[in-house]
This record gives sequence, structure tokens and C-alpha cells, in this order.
Amino acid sequence: MQASGSVSSRVFRYDNLKFFLILLVVTGHFIDPFDEQSKVFQSLFLFIYSFHMPLFLFVSGLFTRTDTFSARKIFLYLLLGYALKAAIFLIRRLFGRHPPFELFADSSVPWYLFVLAAFLGLAWLLRSINPRILLPFCILFACFAGYDILVSDFFYLSRILVFFPYFLAGYFFTPERLETFLQNKLLRIPAFILVFSFLLLCFFKRELVYPLRGLFSGRLPYAKIALPGCSFFHRLLCYSISTVMGASILILTPTCMIPIISQFGTRTLQVYFLHKPLFYVLIYLNLVPWLENTLGPTFWKPALLLIAVASAVLLSLKIFSRPFDAVLRFGRKPATPLEV
Repeated sequence: MQASGSVSSRVFRYDNLKFFLILLVVTGHFIDPFDEQSKVFQSLFLFIYSFHMPLFLFVSGLFTRTDTFSARKIFLYLLLGYALKAAIFLIRRLFGRHPPFELFADSSVPWYLFVLAAFLGLAWLLRSINPRILLPFCILFACFAGYDILVSDFFYLSRILVFFPYFLAGYFFTPERLETFLQNKLLRIPAFILVFSFLLLCFFKRELVYPLRGLFSGRLPYAKIALPGCSFFHRLLCYSISTVMGASILILTPTCMIPIISQFGTRTLQVYFLHKPLFYVLIYLNLVPWLENTLGPTFWKPALLLIAVASAVLLSLKIFSRPFDAVLRFGRKPATPLEV
């Protein structure tokens, strides 16, 4: 009974966390095009990007089985990635835009799906290497790769190299061992202080940390980042910030079942896939000019934040999960009585 309760708490922790993270993903993408119009948006964007994708990738690695190679999962992530590319391209064309269609590169949201496919293959290939050797090597390799201007969006190479250590860290952890660490109540106050302190830093000393924005995105070589003298050490600093922030958020995440939120946390894939097409539709229907004209220069910004949150909640509804459930069932073997 006690072990079962621990497993339930762990599952709810990650469901709650995933819903929180997908809210941040949607919010970050909604405010990104307008951050030059708002210092608050800049601060919020930086805070979100300091940990949200690293933590998502860590959790993805955490629940990836280490003993089997899943060509099916890799194929499904690639399929979803290209489907999302096509959806965004078609929506933009329907509204009279002429975006390029890049088969092997993307600076927009599909990158995450392609990177996950790459990580599944890489982690399985490297699974027999001692993680105490492999993880530091991958971090150092990513830090040095930033000097190569060819390491960028093509084949998602920059993001594969930069974000792989987070996935790898989760891959080599076990949920049970991690939960033992997270349940230490003495860590909660320091975790809260760290998160709150960085939040204050982003909002009240924004000029000190905002230059790191390009590094947190993981997609640009040092030479293209608007940070004088950007180097190995700046990326190492960002790794440190993301790790501390991610661990602190994990510690602070509730372990109990939260009505609606815990359930919505199991449906983050559909939200990730659908929110960017929805965003383009709203933008091309002149949502922001309408908000500015209706609410004025001060209140349109909080209204946009509310719309972002509402969009994440709306897209978490069960009705939107059906096509994704069908895709994820594709090629899956029927469960036997012994399978969990």
C-alpha cells in the first residue's frame, strides 16, 4: 500500500508539472513576437525559457525505457513533426503569407518533435556508456559546438546538442531514485527562494540576464547571439541556471491529484501541436490590433496573457485528444495481461 501511494504521488507530480510547463510553452510563444513592446513580456519570456524546455526534456528522458529501442516512437515523432510543419505552412498560406517550407530545418515549434526523435535514438545507442562520463562529455561538447557557425537550425543540430544533456540526465535517472530526492522537505524552502529570486532578477534586473535569451533558446551559435563575448562559459552558466531552476520547480510541484490540472497534464502533446496553428489564426485575424484598440496600450498585454492561458486550457480538452490518441496507438502491440 505504501509503495503504491508513492507511485501515485510520483505520477501526479509529473502530470501537474507537465500542465504547468505546457502553460508556459503556450504563454511564451504568444508573447514572443511582442516582447519588444513590453519589458514585462521580456522578463516573463526570459524566466519561462530559462527552464521550461530543459525540464520538459528531462521528464521525457525520465520515462523513456532504457532497455528497448522504439523505432515506432521515433517514426511517430517524425510524423507529428512533419504534420505540424505542414499545418503551420498551410495556415500561413491560407492567410496570404508566403513562408518557406524547410524540410530539414525549423526555428519554430516543430523542432521539439524532431529533437525527441533524435534523442530516443541517441540515448539508446549510448545507453551502455557510463553516465558519469557521457553526461559531462555531452555538456562540454555542446559548449564547444557553439563556436561553430554551421551548428544552427539545419537538421536541428544546435538544439540536439544543447538540449541532449537534459534528456540524457532524465534517461539515466530512475523515477524512484529521483522521488527519494524530491521528497526531502528540507529542500522546499531553498527551492522556493531560488525560484523567487530568479523571478525577481528577471523583472527588476532584466538588463543583467536578458542577453542570455539567445542561449536559452539553444538554436544559435555564439557569433549570432546578441551578447558581447558570448562563449563556452555563458552556455555553462545557462546550463547551471536551467538545472537549478528545473530542480527547484520539480521540488515545488504538488504531488497530489489536482482536479482538472492533473488530467490535463496527460494531454500536453495535443496542446503543443495545436497551439501554434491557433496562434497564427488569431494573429492573422488581427487579434492584437483589436485588443490594443479595445483595451488600450496598457490592458491589451494582460489580456493577451489570459488568452494564452485560456488557449492552453481549451486545447487540453478531451475532444482534441482523439486524433492524437489514434496516432499514438498506431503500430502498438496489444497489451498482454502482464504488461502495465
